[in-house]
Amino acid sequence: RTGRLNLICADALAHLESEGCRYDAIVNDTFDAGKPPKHLTTPAFARAVKSRLAPGGVYLTNIVSALEGPDARFLHEQVALLESVFETVEVLPCDRDSVNEQDNVIVIAR
Repeated sequence: RTGRLNLICADALAHLESEGCRYDAIVNDTFDAGKPPKHLTTPAFARAVKSRLAPGGVYLTNIVSALEGPDARFLHEQVALLESVFETVEVLPCDRDSVNEQDNVIVIAR
C-alpha cells in the first residue's frame, strides 16, 4: 500500500468474502478465454461487492458485449443481476454507433 491507490491481485470473490475492508471503488476487468469467470457473474459476487463498498462507493465492471441483439444477452443478464442488488446501474458503451457489434461496455453500479 502506497498513497491512496491500493491494488489487490487475488481471486475477487474469495478476497471480498474474507476481507473486512471497505472500498471507495471496486473495478472488475477480468476475463478467462474472452469471458468473465463464472463465479464473478453470480448473485453471491454482486452481494459481496456491495457489502465491501464504502458509503457512496462504486462498482465498475467491463463486459465485452453488443448493446442490442443476440450478442447482448449476457450484458442484459448482468445488468438485471446488478439491478437486483444495487440501487443504480448505468451502462456506458465505448462505441454507441455499433450497437449490434461486440465491444467494451462499462457497467457502473452504486
